[in-house]
Formats: sequence, structure tokens, C-alpha cells
Amino acid sequence: MKPTLDRVVIKPLKLPEKTKEGFYIPPQTQKKYEPTQGEVRFLGPGKVDEPINCKIGDKVVFNKMAGMDIAWNGEDLKIIRWSDILVVL
Repeated sequence: MKPTLDRVVIKPLKLPEKTKEGFYIPPQTQKKYEPTQGEVRFLGPGKVDEPINCKIGDKVVFNKMAGMDIAWNGEDLKIIRWSDILVVL
């Protein structure tokens, strides 16, 4: 996969179904706190005046409403713009 321009493909981190203490987290609560962290899987080349300042494998925090969800090779991924990444961890 080769994203265009400033696009970044992220594998969102899954929320656990149970807490550390063993309490079950219902689906409606999981949806409310859906993941905003993920791992960078693929990077576009960036824009001429705005390079992408992360690399494949980096963990990032991104805007919850950003991008588009896709399925690719059996994985659930999200395509977002570099500007929707808030923090590189």
C-alpha cells in the first residue's frame, strides 16, 4: 500500500473488553471511548512544503473524527491526513 501526499495509514489500537480488575466493558461504552491511538503502518511522501515527521512503527494519537476506515489484508486500518495526528508518542 502506498498512500498519496500527506496521508498516513494507521492500525488503531483495540480497547480491552475487560478492565485490569476483570470487569466487562459493554460495547456502548467501548464505542464512546473508541481508540484514538494507533501504530503507523504506511506513509505517503508528504507535501513539498510540509514533510511527515513520523516513521512506520511509531505510536500516535489522532483526532477521533479523522479519516476513513478500511479493511486491507484482513486488518482494520484508518487512513488519515498528517495534520490529524496530534502527538507522536
